[in-house]
Amino acid sequence: MKKSIIFGALIIILVFINWFVDGFAQTTEEQPNAYKEQFKLHRQQSDYGATEPYQSPPIYDKDGELVNDSLLTLHRQKGIDTTRLFQPEDGSYRRLRLLTADSADTEEPHQLILPKRSEVECFGTNLFKNRHVGEINTSQIPDDYLLGPGDNIIISLWGRVQQEWNVTVDRQGKIFIPRVGEITAWGMTLPEFEERLDAQLSKAYTGYKRKITLGKIRTIRVFVYGEVREPGGYAISALSTLFNALYMAGGPNKNGTFRQIKLIRNNKTILVNLYDFLIKGDKHCDLPLVSGDVIFVPLVGAQATIRGEVKRPAIYELTGGEKVSDLIALAGGPTADAHLGRLMLDRISEDDSRKVIDLDFAAEEKQDLLLADGDDLSIFSIYQMRQNIVWITGQVKHPGTFERTENMRISDLIEKGQLLPNNVHKERADLYRRLSNGRIEIRAISLKGILKGN
Repeated sequence: MKKSIIFGALIIILVFINWFVDGFAQTTEEQPNAYKEQFKLHRQQSDYGATEPYQSPPIYDKDGELVNDSLLTLHRQKGIDTTRLFQPEDGSYRRLRLLTADSADTEEPHQLILPKRSEVECFGTNLFKNRHVGEINTSQIPDDYLLGPGDNIIISLWGRVQQEWNVTVDRQGKIFIPRVGEITAWGMTLPEFEERLDAQLSKAYTGYKRKITLGKIRTIRVFVYGEVREPGGYAISALSTLFNALYMAGGPNKNGTFRQIKLIRNNKTILVNLYDFLIKGDKHCDLPLVSGDVIFVPLVGAQATIRGEVKRPAIYELTGGEKVSDLIALAGGPTADAHLGRLMLDRISEDDSRKVIDLDFAAEEKQDLLLADGDDLSIFSIYQMRQNIVWITGQVKHPGTFERTENMRISDLIEKGQLLPNNVHKERADLYRRLSNGRIEIRAISLKGILKGN
């Protein structure tokens, strides 16, 4: 009984819905003509009823990038996207804008194309960033170490005599051994002290062997001032050198010199050039320190910047008389991608304005100018576009770039790429070709005809 009632109710609902749809359709057909015209106009303005002729989708977007992912970019410049150099002004033409890599989105035109300034820092700055490098190894005593007040000496005797003395050099620079007396140690190396000790011990003992070792190393006090990160006085081991003291002070700051560091001892000054160590690995500038030494780091002098295609771009100090070639040598020389036919030297002129000088270092008689304070040398890369390549992409086994040999045809490229056995539309393939005016031409070709040898 319940099933019959439910079935009857469903029939009534379906009849009601059918009646309502027919009534709505009749109402729509009876609408006034004005509404029908408005509805027709809306259809015409929509995408489906548009009267504008069909336009094929663009190959490039407004920023000059390829829209179709199947197309391959013909070339890319190394440091900057060259398509961004052209910005539309009023829609009628495009004006060339020279942009720096870190200001490519600004509106200020006529800027130099240079690598980012943030990527170029003073040469040698990284030397003192890791302070653990400057830790002192007290387990190995150098042969030229000079004994002084505060050093601990351990003397052991065996044989006919079994004796051991643990003595410390006093303020007068001497040690005391029973039955032997005082022995001067100040200013001697360990081998020199051993000879003097043997001469004194032989007067009191015979038939013995001896061993001399250094225990605790004395502490000295030195002063590091000038343009360093943490100036002040430091109590350090007597084994410390100039580098150890500079590491403790954090090294020269951004205003400090690396080439004119002064080591002042007994009112005498020794000039230290850290470039000898940084470039040549010469450690003769790492002088041993004595108590009371003063290390002074003056302000940096003239500087020149080199950036671009060199092995070590940085800001380098000048001592006077350096030329452009010397600056390139300091930077480790040009890279394999460097274009030496045009070097750009940005210089501050005598009238307090900037000027650009183009230098040709590929010529036999290159213009090797003397450097001045503030010079900024840029070495650009060679043109990155390859002239002898073609691309194939799509339904092939080996998509990518191939060498365009002499008299090469489309069939040769297809043979290199190897068509897939299935799902290849052989009625049409697209050939994209860049013309001499920069535009790209698209040609429809028949794969079926080509594969038949046409």
